[in-house]
Amino acid sequence: MIIIKRHKIFYIVITISILLLISFSASAAVKEPDWYALKEKSQNILENEPKDIMANYNLTISLVNLGDIKAAYNNINKLGSDFEEKYFIKRITPYLYDIAKYQDNILILNYAAFYGVIVEDYNFSIKYFNKILKLTPENYNIRNFLSASHLELKEYDIAIEEAKKALETKDNEFSHLLLGAIYYEKGNVLKALNQLSKSGSLGREILNNN
Repeated sequence: MIIIKRHKIFYIVITISILLLISFSASAAVKEPDWYALKEKSQNILENEPKDIMANYNLTISLVNLGDIKAAYNNINKLGSDFEEKYFIKRITPYLYDIAKYQDNILILNYAAFYGVIVEDYNFSIKYFNKILKLTPENYNIRNFLSASHLELKEYDIAIEEAKKALETKDNEFSHLLLGAIYYEKGNVLKALNQLSKSGSLGREILNNN
């Protein structure tokens, strides 16, 4: 009986080791885009073609992933009335068809997630923000936009949970701004003011521009 038990324990240990190895290999295979390179490439294109929709989209996405939320919002605001949603949808739709083939492609998943934000289909954006976070769980910038999408759907408890998770990864102004907005919507003014006081210049800039 002792021999059998030892064999069982050995089998369990080996099985767990294999599962951990598979899990590690899968996570190691995920390669994030070079966001700095994408940002620079997009800016170079925009010097000559300031209304180029894909260059603007790539610039905004790279800024978000680099944590430069103020610059991302400023770029969105610059588009203003020049933004043509129908043309944007036409340009992005072919990438959405590729998602099934490239489910580990972080850039294409970003295209899909922020497409949902722009066309205000927040259930769609939530789906793809969650896919990105399964591959890169420490990306607090993406988690903040996941929180913002839940906020738009008035799913306040989930929005708070995601914003707090982002803060656990890294203290950042955007998470505090989101929590301030969520608590305000829930009618908790004191909590809202406390969080907004921690949102720094980002909170002042975004609130002044909206």
